[in-house]
Amino acid sequence: MTDIQKIPFAPAGGEHRTLGAKAVKGGIWLFAASVVHRGLGFARTIILARLLSPDDFGLMGIAVLAISSLDTFSKLGLEPALVQKKEDIRGYLDTTWTIQLVRAAILFAILYFGAPMIAGFFRSGKAVSVIRAIAFLELLMGAKNIGVVYFQKELRFGRSFALSASEIMVNVVVSVALAFLLRNVWALVYGSLAGAFTTFVLSYILHPYRPRLSLQMAKAKELFDFGKWLFGKSVLYFLLTQGDNAFVGRVLGVTYLGFYQMAYNLSYAPFMTVISILAVVMFPVYSIIQDDAQRLSKAFLETFQLNMFMLVPVAAGVALLGRDFTMIFLGAKWEPMITALIILVFSGLLNSVIALAGNVFYGIGRPKLDTLLEGVRLLVFAALICPLTMRWGITGTAVSVLAGSCAALVGFIYNLLPVIRVRLRQFIGCALYSILSAAFMVGVVLFLRTVLMGGMPGFLISFAVAIAAYILASYVCIRYAGYGIYDIIRNRIKAVL
Repeated sequence: MTDIQKIPFAPAGGEHRTLGAKAVKGGIWLFAASVVHRGLGFARTIILARLLSPDDFGLMGIAVLAISSLDTFSKLGLEPALVQKKEDIRGYLDTTWTIQLVRAAILFAILYFGAPMIAGFFRSGKAVSVIRAIAFLELLMGAKNIGVVYFQKELRFGRSFALSASEIMVNVVVSVALAFLLRNVWALVYGSLAGAFTTFVLSYILHPYRPRLSLQMAKAKELFDFGKWLFGKSVLYFLLTQGDNAFVGRVLGVTYLGFYQMAYNLSYAPFMTVISILAVVMFPVYSIIQDDAQRLSKAFLETFQLNMFMLVPVAAGVALLGRDFTMIFLGAKWEPMITALIILVFSGLLNSVIALAGNVFYGIGRPKLDTLLEGVRLLVFAALICPLTMRWGITGTAVSVLAGSCAALVGFIYNLLPVIRVRLRQFIGCALYSILSAAFMVGVVLFLRTVLMGGMPGFLISFAVAIAAYILASYVCIRYAGYGIYDIIRNRIKAVL
């Protein structure tokens, strides 16, 4: 039994079962939502990559970049502030909804009337009408029922599943159907709008709260005091996740922006699936146990170990099979993105750990530290993106992203471990067995590929063998080396039963 398993996650009794059961049930719902959302989204990407051109994805990328820019630089952090508050939040809901509605109307106007200027920056006149259409997303998101914040605050993720699953299903059906008919970027645009409209309508169906226009400045200021650090992080996060897109689109053009965004989305998809589950579930848990250092360290280390168990083999698998996947499923026209795809998948792995650590800082009410450390990542990334992109194209862009993630990870670990009172040896131990099992998996697949044929049969066999090899290696570590992942999974399941 490892050190992590000797620490009680919660005191004995009802509190343990209530909090543990809610967290695990929430994780199950979020896992289901992510499987549906990412699975359908992945299928949508594969189909549309065949039907549409990199230019179409590049045009949509410009519109998404524009709306993301304004959204980030006006993000107020009000909903996370509501989740973090220990007391009843009902008196804050109308003020929050009113502020978000006004903000949405302002952003819509900026996007709609500023579309020619934005398109001019990227030297793409075709983007004007796309940006104006996408601007309606702001109105739909701003008018969404604020009552749905209770789904996260109270760990009631069943209805969050309904929102997420409905949105992606409508998006996929509309965009794929229109792609067959239109064969252009408007299939992507109308799919996104249809999905957002579905979420807007369902938010009022699934929660009974009915917001009203009301603005209480004292309550708004109280929420802003917490949200200002989330705003700071959002700006940094935007520059880190969209700054590369803006640079590639401006310097290399719309086509290479399409290549880069496809590589980024495919490489980050599995990591965002897992981290979105763990982060959303654990944020309110960390908030509840923020004054108990022992339970906090236990919760984080178990979450980190689960994260590594699921994601280390994904990174190794993409590095092994990413080229074959691209050529078989997307087609030869997407070949220029392959090296960037492989580099970015390791950045995604590091960023999943960074997100887990940052989640702790927010849960204990120290968002400033998370924001400052994200600034380190931005500085390294910003210093490297220009020379590396100019030298190696989108491959250089991917390297600059990875370098920033490496620098930030060191800072997060250095600052997190004293806060949760965990030794570096414990932290490394939680990842070691996953890394060893993935290394065994890589060796087996590399040997197998020396005798396998190429194409779809070889890819499918390699994929199946990779999964089997990782499971076998993990079992050996559990059985003979004290790897505690089985006990962690079993205990979380028992918390529900």
